[in-house]
Amino acid sequence: MAEVTFTHIASGLFLQPGESHHWWWNNAPDERVWGFSVNPYAVWDGTKWGIAKAEITRVYELHHYTPGTSVSDPHEREIHVILKNSGDSALNYDLHMSSIRA
Repeated sequence: MAEVTFTHIASGLFLQPGESHHWWWNNAPDERVWGFSVNPYAVWDGTKWGIAKAEITRVYELHHYTPGTSVSDPHEREIHVILKNSGDSALNYDLHMSSIRA
């Protein structure tokens, strides 16, 4: 039976328009399908509520191998996520990760 997980992985405050945050997980397990989602929240700027608009712009993996070892030997695997404020006002956010393993 498949194993499905859902994890709250990060929260951010006052992410400015056009700004990005980078999150990563060192030593991530192999044989998973990863999915990410973001919940943006508007911020009060003192006169009005902004419009929260965030997007996950990039998800990628890095594998670090020790020189002289084979691909099947132990290595470090990293999962990276880039989150960007694509709106015109600051926002707060929660970032979530899901994984599926067969």
